[in-house]
Amino acid sequence: ELLREIRSLGVSAPAIAIMDENLQDVSVTVLQLGLEKVVYKPIDAKRLVEKIEHILEKKRLRSQNLVLTKRLKDQYIWAEEITSTGRYIASSIDLDQIVLRVVEVGIRLTNAHQASIALSNQDDGKITLKAYKNKNDKEPSLVDTEINSSFIDRVFSEAKPCRVSKEQASQSITDVIGLQVDSVVHVPICDRDNVLGVISASCVDGENLSTKDEAILSSIADYAAVALKNAWKHQVTRDEVYGRLAHERNLELDQERHHLAARAAQVGIWDWDFKTNMTYFSMEWKSIMGYDDQEIGHKVHEWLDRVHPSDAERVKLELSACALNPNENRFESEYRFLHKDGSYRWLLNQAPVLRNTESDVHRLTGIHIDITDRKQFEESWLYNA
Repeated sequence: ELLREIRSLGVSAPAIAIMDENLQDVSVTVLQLGLEKVVYKPIDAKRLVEKIEHILEKKRLRSQNLVLTKRLKDQYIWAEEITSTGRYIASSIDLDQIVLRVVEVGIRLTNAHQASIALSNQDDGKITLKAYKNKNDKEPSLVDTEINSSFIDRVFSEAKPCRVSKEQASQSITDVIGLQVDSVVHVPICDRDNVLGVISASCVDGENLSTKDEAILSSIADYAAVALKNAWKHQVTRDEVYGRLAHERNLELDQERHHLAARAAQVGIWDWDFKTNMTYFSMEWKSIMGYDDQEIGHKVHEWLDRVHPSDAERVKLELSACALNPNENRFESEYRFLHKDGSYRWLLNQAPVLRNTESDVHRLTGIHIDITDRKQFEESWLYNA
């Protein structure tokens, strides 16, 4: 009856029944009620102690296994979330979009009340606040304000994170815009030994940011470094090449200028005239994949035949979707492309869709860039998480 009552309460506790041999029929019932062991009189004290120790060890191992299983599950979920977030950040090469995404996920994944990102000006070295978001804001905001902070200067100098709480500081601490806070974390965005910027987060109302928050921001910073590097790498060509190519119909009018800009930024330029079905691939387009200019002609199959077999059908469907949907004004795709050395490299291909007065596709003129480093970083991070 006692066992039935304990079980009805949902209590889990090791139990041993000690009973006379004449009550052996009862043993089946008590075992069904969850009893660990049944010991009959006369009792061997040594054996009883061994059984009790065995039961307690079994319970300890069971509890330990539950804790470890939960921890592993939490770590897996966390790694998946960080990887998904990292891809979200690194999938853009637009600088404004990157900084907005960084502060957005910084708020979403940590306990911070405010998150921001500051970047170093590549020309004069000044540190400029680019975006911030308060916890209660619906959307992050873009800014362009020079900042002065001893904590951020230290992070740029040492290339290491800095986490400070009000209890640790000898004086009041402030966030990047000068407001007093109770806890702050600054994490460097590093490209090898070069600090590109700093992600900052802060708390108020007596709350503190933890080591886990710092680790999350560091992971975000790794992805931000890849994204920023790509954005800066192509910023010059975006205005000089991509923007101009979106409106120009004849590449030969300014071919040399575009080649120089594209070569400097390692951007491949391509053009597909739907009326003639002829394509143009710049020397940079070919050299990125290891080919000489004369090794690839001007037919569209020169491009599509080198797309990885696992990606080829998807790329063709994406091209068809652009052609058939009159509201589609942009083609964008990531896929693997055959390098001359036999390996496959990841490419990001982007092009505005140019249409005639009947809304039919007239031309695709765009760029492709090598994003293999980004893809390898994502795979390495997920493998090591």
